[in-house]
Amino acid sequence: MSAEVRAAPPPGWPEWVDQDDFEVKDGRDPIGLETITTDRIVPLLVPGVLALSTRARYFSFHLFLLDEFARRRLGPTRENQSIFFRTREFEYSAAVLLCPRCGPTAAPVGAQSLRGIVRRGKAKGEIARGFSVDSDFGGYGLYYRSPLRDLGLVHQRDTVVGEETLPVDVLTGPRAKKIAAAFRRAIERTTYYRRYFLGEQPIPVAVLREVAEAACLCRLTESPEEARLVRGALFDDVEGLKPDDVLRRREAFALRLQLADAEPGVLTDEAAFRRSVWAALERHVDDGTRLSETVQRWAALYGKEYYQESLRILWGEVNWFGRERCPADGLAPHTFFAMMRDELGAGSLDIGGTELLVARDEPTNDVLHRVRATVGSWPLEELRALALDSGTCVAALVLLLSLYDRLRTVERLPVDSAWYEIALEGGGNQPGLAAFVAQLRHHLADEPAVGDTLVWLARRFIVAAHDRIASSKLPDFTFRFRLEAGRLRFYTKPGVDFGLADSRHPALATLGQDMGLWHDGADTAVITVKGRALVKAAFG
Repeated sequence: MSAEVRAAPPPGWPEWVDQDDFEVKDGRDPIGLETITTDRIVPLLVPGVLALSTRARYFSFHLFLLDEFARRRLGPTRENQSIFFRTREFEYSAAVLLCPRCGPTAAPVGAQSLRGIVRRGKAKGEIARGFSVDSDFGGYGLYYRSPLRDLGLVHQRDTVVGEETLPVDVLTGPRAKKIAAAFRRAIERTTYYRRYFLGEQPIPVAVLREVAEAACLCRLTESPEEARLVRGALFDDVEGLKPDDVLRRREAFALRLQLADAEPGVLTDEAAFRRSVWAALERHVDDGTRLSETVQRWAALYGKEYYQESLRILWGEVNWFGRERCPADGLAPHTFFAMMRDELGAGSLDIGGTELLVARDEPTNDVLHRVRATVGSWPLEELRALALDSGTCVAALVLLLSLYDRLRTVERLPVDSAWYEIALEGGGNQPGLAAFVAQLRHHLADEPAVGDTLVWLARRFIVAAHDRIASSKLPDFTFRFRLEAGRLRFYTKPGVDFGLADSRHPALATLGQDMGLWHDGADTAVITVKGRALVKAAFG
């Protein structure tokens, strides 16, 4: 009779919990800050653009596929339409990977699995048919379906139109059909469209190269009418679309173009964009213009991200300290926090050659004044990089206090200003930027010492938040530490970190370039006539 051998539970695992009832996972967003950006703020700033809906020509390509599916009267079932999309995406992606202009940097839908297929196909002279990403409707379903719906160009399956419930996705009307027709004009003379668009036979590599030369993702501006229509889909006021959504999209693209005049790097480097946005906030906060309002919204997003980065550093320190110093059965929370206060509440940070010393028992407000004098005009973005590199509680506190100090710039703004549209956005487990600043102000009014501020931050925004969030995810076990029976216990697994959420900057950069709003010059990015026209339309 053999005995079952089971792995020992993680240190601190509750004796009353059967391991088989839970699955240990890394989890995501362990203290509930990233979701404020991804779920609440970004949809307000860039409606209709997803993180991976990055190429403008996919908008027209997928509308073209919907139109072709209808025109060819293919069986109107979900399965048939999904197969049709995934097959055509595979072929188009193979063509993009063969584009001589894009080269090895091309990243069409399904590129990761397609690269090897295309490489072997080039040796054979032909590529067998296949499917794009392994998901219903391929890249269309994952990345472009909801943006096209939000832009009023697609009715999704199960939508009721008149008295009919649609069995498949369809174009909404003339505007969508015009965009589809524009893509068709780009490829209608190719051998692929005339002879290989449907069928099961392998496709010659030369045929797919012809598609790349006619309609690659990188060649949208070579079809001026198609490019104009795609820009119009994103930026034109159209009946049925929310005017504020159109305005926010226009402003999101235009702000990058506006700031690129002074610092071209903002178009492709989000760190440069964050730095430029905060500099623009100081210049334009009182302007009362549309540009000022747009800057306020984006600065509020990045202010929230800087507050998040401070807590991210503190999160790492709490985990490291707990694993190093807590026994397997944990510690009473007050004991753990007292140890943190004593051992992590003091230190120094070198800021541009000036050493800022912090003692655990000195008033936090005194440190705030020294941070103001020492940091001076240092951009928050540079201070963020310095704090992350240091990775200490003192560095986290310096970044947080510098952010708090600079927010004096917006204190005079009314609560109905553009700044507060974003700064008031919070989550169920963490406050938004404005609420956090109010709590910090209240805390500082009690004249706390540095060590007390560190404990206040760790207890409220790290330990309590993580315990609530991880508890809500059970039976998935995502705890890095856990409060149970009056003790705080730490685990070596799962391993999880977090960082800045995707604010759509990479997507806005490639979409803007694809649509001809800017292009790469000899040494720097160049704003086009169409890009400047968009800036004028957005900001006057």
